[in-house]
Amino acid sequence: MSTTPDPTKPRGRHRREEIEALFALRQRDGLSWKQLAAHSGIPLGTLSSWQQKLSREARQRKDFVEIAPAPARRASESLITLETAAGLRVHMPADFDADALPRLLAAVGSPC
Repeated sequence: MSTTPDPTKPRGRHRREEIEALFALRQRDGLSWKQLAAHSGIPLGTLSSWQQKLSREARQRKDFVEIAPAPARRASESLITLETAAGLRVHMPADFDADALPRLLAAVGSPC
């Protein structure tokens, strides 16, 4: 049984999309490399070369997300110190939500 070559594709050349789709099929169906070669009509050596190439590219790819730190504040400029009558000392950022202060003091057991 012979297959007619696709005249729109250069002989011996396979597109990346075609190879990636075949590799997805192999993964999904649990095919061996030999079975994939028989199924696709692509020589085992060609599939192996593509697998090595794609693996190498994946290792070289850099998928980093840049995280920019918040601007540093000097401690003397950014903190407020509150000392209660009971001697409890609370250090909080200058932009601390004033509405949260009673909840904070209640949590540590000191009246305002």
